[in-house]
Amino acid sequence: MNSISQFFQTMYTHELILMILGIILFFVALWAFIYQVKKGPIEWKYGLYFLLPLVFIGYPSIQSFSFMKDILSFETKITQLADQPENEDLKEGVKEEVERLESRPLRSFYQANVLLEAHIVLNQFNEADSLIQKLEMQKPDSELLAKNRSIMEIAKAEQELKENPDRAELNTMIKIKADELRNKESLRSIDRIFIEKVDNQIP
Repeated sequence: MNSISQFFQTMYTHELILMILGIILFFVALWAFIYQVKKGPIEWKYGLYFLLPLVFIGYPSIQSFSFMKDILSFETKITQLADQPENEDLKEGVKEEVERLESRPLRSFYQANVLLEAHIVLNQFNEADSLIQKLEMQKPDSELLAKNRSIMEIAKAEQELKENPDRAELNTMIKIKADELRNKESLRSIDRIFIEKVDNQIP
């Protein structure tokens, strides 16, 4: 998904309406400006025609760009938490970002997957399962979703193993899922962290 598409998909409905109105008003102001130029000398006050349209376009644009930048920063935090699951400061930071992320529209498949990764590293498996079901309806063959499904299955099994250390079959399942993930193309940092942990824990 390209950045232009993501730019619009992170906007609230009222921000999209503001931007559309701003674009319409901009062209109206441009027409009025050209009309005045043809009529006679240009005065500085004609520049005010563009003030309102620029505000209408600028506000949602700034909000969306800021949100896209925050998504990239959030991904870094998620990866760090995957590597340091006992770090309470990181955990709290990711939880806060989850709440903030869920407060905006998540029409983007990529952004929804970032949220999914956050639920996984927080061991919020019910939320992760629910989100996976929704994403599978959108893109069932997505490689990104397949990777996230693998790391969730690993994380889930590891959690079960902590609660039931006698269940040796979970070790086998974790190893199988890690090998499946290992064989996927273009592994991300978070994928490598999960694989490395499995390799270190299970001979």
